[in-house]
Amino acid sequence: QGLARGEALTAMGASIVMDNARPNRSRTASYNRAAHQPAEDALAEAIALLAPMAAIGIESGEMTIAQSEYAQARAWRTAMYSRLTRRSAPEAAETSASAGEGSGEPLDITSISAAAPRNVCPMHVVERPSISYPREALEHDGVGAVVVRLVVSDSGSIQDVRIAAAVPQSGGFREAISTRVSAWRVERRAGASTDCRMAQLLFIPIGFSMGY
Repeated sequence: QGLARGEALTAMGASIVMDNARPNRSRTASYNRAAHQPAEDALAEAIALLAPMAAIGIESGEMTIAQSEYAQARAWRTAMYSRLTRRSAPEAAETSASAGEGSGEPLDITSISAAAPRNVCPMHVVERPSISYPREALEHDGVGAVVVRLVVSDSGSIQDVRIAAAVPQSGGFREAISTRVSAWRVERRAGASTDCRMAQLLFIPIGFSMGY
């Protein structure tokens, strides 16, 4: 029941985001924060519902339905924030308005682990090579976002990397960037405890927006 509710809330939020993001005939799009508030509320509720379910069964390393739905909700919220924080040109926009230009790391990385949060190593993701969203898709939809899912082993190596969500769905985009993110790596943050647990799932949302 919670999974179905989360999926319905994500669909509601996505519909609002797209209604406000698509450019009209004058090549402008609505990015008023008040207009997006219903989407924010729906997506925040979806994420809160789905996050606990996404943590179930993480030991197997396989992506569950709950993780996929969780990633979808995160992707749509990231796409919305990207539109709200866009500049004057197409760019990758991080999921916080306070994110620094060129920092090379989204601020909204989420870690899920079987260990207690205080025992999990805080990780730094090295995103090289970077990814870009197809310009033709952005011109059509106005916004786009992906959520990258990394499975980190006890030794700190990446056991699995995949695109957990890509919105809106664009033909071939998910497959095209999968090879690029497979070269990413993770590092334990400076100052982290030496006995912290490295094994965890990382969900990394990255948003893109056209600047009209």
